[in-house]
Amino acid sequence: MKKKILALALAVLLAIMVPISAFATGSFNKAVFDNADDLTVKADDMSGITNIYSTSLSNGKAAIYVDWYTTITVMPTISLSDEVDGYLLGLYYVGQNWAFINNIIVKIGDHRYTISDFDVSRKVRSGSSVQEYICLFANSETIPMIQDLIEHRDEEIKVRFSGSNKNIDFTLTDDIKNGMINLYNLYVAGGGTNEKNIDLITKLDKTTVTVATVNS
Repeated sequence: MKKKILALALAVLLAIMVPISAFATGSFNKAVFDNADDLTVKADDMSGITNIYSTSLSNGKAAIYVDWYTTITVMPTISLSDEVDGYLLGLYYVGQNWAFINNIIVKIGDHRYTISDFDVSRKVRSGSSVQEYICLFANSETIPMIQDLIEHRDEEIKVRFSGSNKNIDFTLTDDIKNGMINLYNLYVAGGGTNEKNIDLITKLDKTTVTVATVNS
């Protein structure tokens, strides 16, 4: 229940983007955003939430067109509040049929990561398409995978949305990798990965990650 509340709260906050001077918790150094490239900072001074995201990704470069009917969108965001400072990946699948995604498999270098136990929100869109949405947070489970991705950013990163109805395979674009990594590096530089903050997020978010070594 706590995880659902956190995920829902941050999802709502992503939609409340009123452009105001950025602010954050006292523990996060917001000066890291000064003069940073490809950043949009939007804040709501009534809720105390500031969201930071890649300008280029928000302008259409976050989309991956798998086929004529299937689109995957990967949107990294830093979300700062009075209680917690989060780095999250919003993952969207839009297609003609439900995938009923229950696992995500990511191949990075010699490692294959399987992400499980996340919440999925689903809705029917206008027309005949459906949408499945997953929100992944940087926590003690996912951070090693993010660090591995940074080390292999110049290599092909394959991803599979594994569902009970079907699988969707795709490859991260350079624009998406750069947007993810640039925001994560700013998150680290600002102090978002401090032990207290990450411990809190990990307690609220029960997503699990297992890793296997792939034989060359």
